Amino acid sequence: MSEQDKKGTSTQSPRKESLDELVFADPWLKKAEKTQHFPDDARFACAYEIHPVVEYFAVATFLRRTETIDELWVGATVNDRTFSAEDFKRVGLWGIGRVFAITRKGDELTACLKLIELLFRARHGFEWPEAFLVTGIVDESSFTSIVRKIEKELDENKQKARETETAIIEVARNLGLSPKPTGEGPSHWFARCPGLINGKTGNHVLFINAAEDSFGCGWCRRKGGVEELRAFVNERKDGKQRIDKNIDPIVPSFFNKGLTLYQLDRPKEAAVWFRKVLEINPNDTSALNLLGQALDADGKFPEAVCCLKEAIKIDPKYALGYYDLGVILSRKKDGREEAMRCFKKALSLPLREPFSAYAIYSIACLHALAGRKKEAFNSLEQALERGYPNRKYIDEDKDLDRIRRDARFTEMMKKYFGTEDALPSG
Repeated sequence: MSEQDKKGTSTQSPRKESLDELVFADPWLKKAEKTQHFPDDARFACAYEIHPVVEYFAVATFLRRTETIDELWVGATVNDRTFSAEDFKRVGLWGIGRVFAITRKGDELTACLKLIELLFRARHGFEWPEAFLVTGIVDESSFTSIVRKIEKELDENKQKARETETAIIEVARNLGLSPKPTGEGPSHWFARCPGLINGKTGNHVLFINAAEDSFGCGWCRRKGGVEELRAFVNERKDGKQRIDKNIDPIVPSFFNKGLTLYQLDRPKEAAVWFRKVLEINPNDTSALNLLGQALDADGKFPEAVCCLKEAIKIDPKYALGYYDLGVILSRKKDGREEAMRCFKKALSLPLREPFSAYAIYSIACLHALAGRKKEAFNSLEQALERGYPNRKYIDEDKDLDRIRRDARFTEMMKKYFGTEDALPSG
C-alpha cells in the first residue's frame, strides 16, 4: 500500500497497531470493481442503521479471512423491514465492496472490531451508525463499545478545540465563515468556504488547523494563514460586486417590482413583472421560481409546476427550486410522492438554512399523511434539531393530525419548545 493510500483513511487516531496492520483502505469504494455479491467465503459480521438526512439504510458488514489478511466488506439497502443475517446475502444490496484490509491477527471478533472501527472513523462527518440491527460475529455490546469510544474521543477533542481557539478561528468567525471543531483532533476545525463551485458559494467547506493558524480548501486550491484567509474572502466579495455591476439595471428593477407585489399578496400583478424579467433572460431561475409561486397563489397549478420544472431543468443543482416545487406538489394528494422526491433531492444539494429544516419538516408531514408514524417522528425531530422555529404552525398544521395525539409528539414539543401545550392562536 502506498503512502498516498494511507493518507485520509482515518479521520482521528485509531489504535496505532490498527494502522500499522493496515494493508488496504478504500472507505468510499472509489477503487472497487462493481459487484452484486459478497465473496462466498465472507462471514456476516453485523448490520447497523444509518440515517443520512432523510432515508434509513441498513449497512451490512462481512469479514473475509485469507491466510494473511482480514478484509471488511460492506453493502447497504433501504431499512424498510426486519432483516436476518441470511437476508443480507439474498437481498439486492448496493455499494458492495471491500473497504479495509489488515494483517491477519487474533480471532474473528478482534479482527471485525478493528476493521469496523476503521470504517466508522473514516466515514465520520458523512454518516454515523444510528442503531445496531443484526448480530453476527459482532454482538450489540461490542458494537456499542466502539461507537461510544469514538464519540467520547470526538467530544473531548471538540472541547479541547474550543478551549484553545487561536487567531484564525476568531478571524474566520468575524468573516462570517461559522467555524466549528470537527472532533478529529484538538486543533481541527472546518468552516464555510467563500469560494465557488459551479458558480455558487457556500456549498462546501474549508479546513483549519488552529495550532498552525492555517487553512486549506482542496476544491478551491487555496491555503495559507490569517491574512491569506482575509484576502480570499475579500476577493470573493469584490468579484460579486463586479458581477452585480454588469447586470442590466432594468432586470433587478423588474424583479424587485414582482417580488414586492408578490409579498403584498398580489400574485397576478407580480407574475407580469417576473415574465418581463424572463423576456430579457429566459434562464433566470429565480424569476422562474417566483413566477411559479405567483401562478400557484393565483390558482394556476399546472402552469406553476411547469415554471418550477423549467427552473430545475436549467439548473439541475438548484436546491431551492426543488424545495419550492415540492411545496407546490405536496398540496395535491396525487403529487405527494413526487413532492417527497423533490424534498429529498433538495436536501441532497447545498440547501441554505432555514430551508433544509423546512424541507425535512415537509417530509415529516408527508410521512404523517401516509400513516408512516415512525418516519414522521424521526423527520420531525430532525427538523427541530435543524432549528425549525414555528411552533404555532406545527400546532395548526392538519398534516400532523395523525401523530398529534401520540405521546411522542407531546414529549417532542416539550423537549424543543419547553412546553407540551399548544401555543395560543391569534
